[in-house]
Amino acid sequence: MESKSKIRRFRLLHLESELTKKEVKIELGCGSHPKDGFIGIDIRDYGQPIIWDITEGLPFEDSSVDEIYSQHCLEHIAKEDIRGVWEEMYRVLKEGHIAKIIVPHVNSDAGFLHDHLSQWNELAVNCLCNLGGSEDHNTNTNFELILNLRVNDELHIEVVAHK
Repeated sequence: MESKSKIRRFRLLHLESELTKKEVKIELGCGSHPKDGFIGIDIRDYGQPIIWDITEGLPFEDSSVDEIYSQHCLEHIAKEDIRGVWEEMYRVLKEGHIAKIIVPHVNSDAGFLHDHLSQWNELAVNCLCNLGGSEDHNTNTNFELILNLRVNDELHIEVVAHK
């Protein structure tokens, strides 16, 4: 059986090679099946290169990421931490690049599962993109909202970073 330190060294080498590629794409909350071509990030160890709590920030330089993808992750983030995660996504994305997010819609059965700490609908996304609501809900971002659409029980969101 391989030692944990040997496995960690392999993961670091793998991550270094991923970061030197032309495009850096990250998947937040990758779970046990990370998306092909993306660097997986999850709070639990599923064998992905980065084990990280995204509420503590994202371990990337400013404007260094080409694409962010997240499917059924952000609803597991507490409501009071969503704004910080949203601002971190903006910080690391390059100018003109896209974040694609899929969360359960608040009006679906999955919207209120026991381990879901935040609920999502079109209005919540508009507030995060500074398109409505009070200033208390606005974020320090300049995301252009290009998709905010309910598809069956899911909310599909796409935003473009403008710096």
